[in-house]
Amino acid sequence: DDRGGIHTIYFHGSQSEILKKSNWSPAFDGYNRNTSQQHQGFPIAALKRNIPNGFADLPFVAKVLDRFPQKNYRGMPFPEEELPLFCYAGGSLLIRDNLRNQPLPKPYGFVVKNERGDSIYVSCLSFLEPLTKRREMQLDKISFIRRDVSLPHRRHCKNKLDQIHHQTANLFHLVAFDDVVSFETKTICLVGRYPYWTEFRRFLAHLQLLSQNSSDIPLERHISHLLFSVPIPKPGGQAILVPLSTMNDPMALVMPPLKDLPLVDLSFNRLFAALDVPTVVTIVLGFLALEKKVILMSRRQSLVLDCCELLKSLLFPFDLCAPYVPHLTQAFMSCLDFPGAIFVGIYDDEQENGLARIVRANIPEDSIIVELDSGEIHCDGNRYDHVV
Repeated sequence: DDRGGIHTIYFHGSQSEILKKSNWSPAFDGYNRNTSQQHQGFPIAALKRNIPNGFADLPFVAKVLDRFPQKNYRGMPFPEEELPLFCYAGGSLLIRDNLRNQPLPKPYGFVVKNERGDSIYVSCLSFLEPLTKRREMQLDKISFIRRDVSLPHRRHCKNKLDQIHHQTANLFHLVAFDDVVSFETKTICLVGRYPYWTEFRRFLAHLQLLSQNSSDIPLERHISHLLFSVPIPKPGGQAILVPLSTMNDPMALVMPPLKDLPLVDLSFNRLFAALDVPTVVTIVLGFLALEKKVILMSRRQSLVLDCCELLKSLLFPFDLCAPYVPHLTQAFMSCLDFPGAIFVGIYDDEQENGLARIVRANIPEDSIIVELDSGEIHCDGNRYDHVV
């Protein structure tokens, strides 16, 4: 993610949301709704408070910071524009929390298409890191600008200056608690032609662990070794083993024979732990095989992709001809209105204006929603017509 530039917050369209507005309320405490009928005709003053948003309330623009290698492979363009739309669907948010409450890294993935229709598989690992001094200086510059447009923020800066006379850093942040740390979300992605979801997740977790420890070998050496030295497995050949110093087992890359089952680098235990066998059979034979609109939802982001990939593999020897988006975001929400079949997965972030809540409130026409957390199936119209 990127928060470079002092005007980033305005570029994201958040300038109009600089203030939250509370509900209308009486301007004095003596107002009583039960006795208000006795004073009909008298004017009643009401007020509406403007609550200033903090830096942790507004999304920042996200973009690709770095990539390796710098040149694209032949026939495989780098999805530079698509990565921020999938990794940071609503923009990048700052998080204020205790350092001890820092969550574990979160793996997920998605699939994009190139101009020829070939699938490009992107494995991601998202994690939180405390703000660096460079980021804090960028926020200070934005804070100076906000003093001219926000009276509460100007008052906060003045009080902060009165409290701290000799310190020159971290003076103008909206909130500052000694036991609270500001985190920024970062994501490392591994883009490839083959769906090695499990092994690529392990490699990304390996890189994240190495970044937190001192090592004589730089991270770039591990990345270049995987991309330039490790060969692609031959169909039906021996497995390619890549040692991982932070893990007990090496990364194993295997390619099935050409006339065998397709490559599925995921465990079916996750699918059958979320859905029972009759439900899986109904989804594969009753929905996907008959080309219906199927939407998978879950509060666990990695589970959405895993179930989409596993259900898609169960169609073998047939292939899915419908549009396939295992990680749908609001930027691509319009594909739900496409006529015909579609197979998508939606991560439920439990936000009031999140995509999952919007889709549940207005189920697209002729679509089936599968809740992976509860195993329930919801659909538009008569459920019997969809199942039968």
